[in-house]
Amino acid sequence: MTVAGGDSLRGFATVHLGSEDRWPEIYDINRDLIQADGRALADPDLIRTAWVLRIPAGAGAGFLNCYRSAIPSNRFPAGSGGGPRR
Repeated sequence: MTVAGGDSLRGFATVHLGSEDRWPEIYDINRDLIQADGRALADPDLIRTAWVLRIPAGAGAGFLNCYRSAIPSNRFPAGSGGGPRR
């Protein structure tokens, strides 16, 4: 994923892993990865625009759960299982 202005590891974790508390997973696989600008992620609170960060394998399910929970349940057909997770 490519970092844009205002992005954070917590935000990426929420969207891609389903919980902001999973940000250390993103940090761990990107720590010390040299970026195109010659810098590396050394501080989890400092990510730079245009850096390309990796996300942990299997992250798609977290994204789907986060996406579903953000949509009102009346937007899914009855019985589809697409409503908010409880």
